[in-house]
Amino acid sequence: MEPYRVDFTMHRGHEMILQREAGMARDQLEEIELHMLQAQSFPRLLKVEWLELDGQISFHYKLSGKRMLSQRIHLRPFTMNDYYALLLAVVEALEDCKHYMLRAEGVLLHENYIFVGEEWEDIGLVYVPIRKEETSRTVREDLLSLAVRWTAHVEQVDGNGLQMVLHALDGEGGGGWAAMRSLLLEKLSEPYRIETSFSSAPVEMKGDPIRPFEPLEFYSIPEERHADAFVPAVSVIEDKPERDLGRFRWYAAAITVVAIAALWRYLYLEAPSGRTAMISAGSSLIVLGTVYAAWRWILHRQAAPAELAAVPVPQEEMGRGQQAPRWSSWSGQEPHHELDAPDSQFLPKVPKAAGAVQMGFTKQSSEATVMLADSNKEAKGIDHGADKESFFLERSANGNEERITLNQGKLVIGRSAESADYVDLGEGLSRAHIEFGMDRLLCTAKDLGSRNGSLLNGQMMIPYKLYSLEAGDRLQLAGGGGPVYQLKKA
Repeated sequence: MEPYRVDFTMHRGHEMILQREAGMARDQLEEIELHMLQAQSFPRLLKVEWLELDGQISFHYKLSGKRMLSQRIHLRPFTMNDYYALLLAVVEALEDCKHYMLRAEGVLLHENYIFVGEEWEDIGLVYVPIRKEETSRTVREDLLSLAVRWTAHVEQVDGNGLQMVLHALDGEGGGGWAAMRSLLLEKLSEPYRIETSFSSAPVEMKGDPIRPFEPLEFYSIPEERHADAFVPAVSVIEDKPERDLGRFRWYAAAITVVAIAALWRYLYLEAPSGRTAMISAGSSLIVLGTVYAAWRWILHRQAAPAELAAVPVPQEEMGRGQQAPRWSSWSGQEPHHELDAPDSQFLPKVPKAAGAVQMGFTKQSSEATVMLADSNKEAKGIDHGADKESFFLERSANGNEERITLNQGKLVIGRSAESADYVDLGEGLSRAHIEFGMDRLLCTAKDLGSRNGSLLNGQMMIPYKLYSLEAGDRLQLAGGGGPVYQLKKA
């Protein structure tokens, strides 16, 4: 994939700025595609504007209402049906390009250039209208690599279905995008898949071959892979859809109306009087109270139990996301555990300023982060190590201070043990709220699209933008009342 420089800004809403590493001049762009993208919006493509400065072109993509796929895929359960739906949305976007005088080759097929909304099929792809150049990889090969990496996040893999999808992506099944779309629609129409074993028939593909599918190995996905983690083959594959509360609400309302109407029909209208009117009204209130109590009970069952205290999550015991499979027989294709966002050219040093700005971002579908009220709850933490590194974080909340050592690599802070390396149950924090990075002596921070935002020295951080940090910098999570993390030298 062509190397690009990426930055994020909030000047005109949340935008991603894309520039070519080697620079991008106007004569390198497809004029027809450029005008098409400027003239209208296209389904499943991010709206884009371009800016020419000193002879170089930069593209500005609108991200409002969407989150980066490489972050979102760690925060929500990812079933096989979700896998098919996400892949179908990408395939339909590629198929639709020809209808709008665009080329499928212009779509950047990478998790860091795919953004999703509330549903997996609500995607926004990045399209770059650069003139066609000779490349060693085709669009199908890029999509095949993407599809293979996604399998690392699927909770339970349908082996036979996945084989069919990979065959089709590799061109073995014949047909184009339309055939691929039909296959994915067929797989989505199958509510459950029961598999007793994986096919032992060899799968031949172009390029790097895939040997026969062997039993799946299951492991959590930590920063460093557990090489010895092994569990035998999966025997039952079930994708159980979440309960549709919206549909249940309409059913409950309809039943309630029918029940109340029947009460009045057979109690009051049969013998109209003040006494029967009172009985009918009382019975109606009982029905309403029963339905309301049942609804509250269902909501309570759906809600995840609240944690009482912050729990340390050592790297060696926890991976990002749910248990995920990897193919032991895959040749040349290793699953990506967590893809880094493209490094920004700009590492801004935010001036120290006062004032807090609170902003809400995309609503999450489960265990949603709530907007803050005027209350704070203490979150207890632990010391993550002795004073061995050049920098450490000092967490302050409600008069308590804790010390967190920053090791080389990344440290994600949030309220979910499945998504964060350090669990902080402070009020208003998102499941994966902020990411700190240490690369030798360079320390960086990046807000992961949190709902209540993060402040760096009193100024709102732009989601997904990479900020360089210096000793003494203060980061406050989830608004003015949230916990404060200050970077200090050891």
